[in-house]
Amino acid sequence: MLAEMSPRPTAARRVLATSPFDRSPAVAESFELDDWVSHDRYGLGKVVGGEPGVDVVADFRGGGVLRVSLPSTKISKV
Repeated sequence: MLAEMSPRPTAARRVLATSPFDRSPAVAESFELDDWVSHDRYGLGKVVGGEPGVDVVADFRGGGVLRVSLPSTKISKV
């Protein structure tokens, strides 16, 4: 018979300050209608809708309307 092992608690992995792989949780920003936002790929846009804390819908100049799920590191307020 195999002895049952007690589960070991997993320790949080430490991230060095100089590491390019920052694993800290993304801070959720709150977006309001008509806020100006910047997206890494689509550039400057204006918030036209979305559900607070869930997603944001923004109209980007020349890029069309895009829905971004939150939290996201790709979009930020200007």
